[in-house]
Amino acid sequence: MFDKTTAIKAGAAAATLVGIALLAPLLWALVSAGVATIVIAIVGVVLVGLIQTIPFLGQKWENKLLAMRKAEARENPIEQHQNSARRMASQIEAYKKATTVIDAQIQGMKDMVKSQRKKDPNYDFERTERGIEKMQLAYQKRLVTIDNGEKKLAEFRLEIEREIFEWDMAKAARSTSGMLSPQDEANIMAEILDNEASRSIRESFNMACAELDMEVRTLNDTAQLQYDGGLTLDLSAIQIPVREKVIN
Repeated sequence: MFDKTTAIKAGAAAATLVGIALLAPLLWALVSAGVATIVIAIVGVVLVGLIQTIPFLGQKWENKLLAMRKAEARENPIEQHQNSARRMASQIEAYKKATTVIDAQIQGMKDMVKSQRKKDPNYDFERTERGIEKMQLAYQKRLVTIDNGEKKLAEFRLEIEREIFEWDMAKAARSTSGMLSPQDEANIMAEILDNEASRSIRESFNMACAELDMEVRTLNDTAQLQYDGGLTLDLSAIQIPVREKVIN
């Protein structure tokens, strides 16, 4: 999976290639005119400069995006929290589907052992069963990650509803004397967000997000998992979209 920075760098590289393609007729004309050595030297210098600039441009754009996200978080914190909840919910569902694929493989191996045991009861299944047991333990840990993520997501969503309620109530109470200034609105929001209970819920939610992110990246980066008895879980088809981080 490509993240946004990689996509930006790839786009810059593609733009460079397009630019070269557009200049190709002119370059060919210059070469035909007998200035091939000079043209090749100039093109080489330009290409090296462009290629060296691509990472810098990508980093600059990434920094700009981060600054924009932080500004958006400051200006619209509740909307940012809602976006975080939606992204987390989407990633949990994708992770669930991936664990279902893993569970199907484990169940298939269990059925194979069960069937073979009927045919050959004297066969030593110890190593195979030990491998399946380890697979099952790893699967159960993934279920715990899902359960924790769903629990923290539910708490975070409830906290968002409270934020919306308190925001609407505070604005209604304070607007009776006239229009609220931007500073008044900022003060109201600060009062809503700056309390120990809200901070604790956000921190717990962010920790659950980080745990799930790590699990997702591990699955995405792993093609196979090896276990005792020569057993292998095939993860090559699993690619879970990486959740874009949002400032909470």
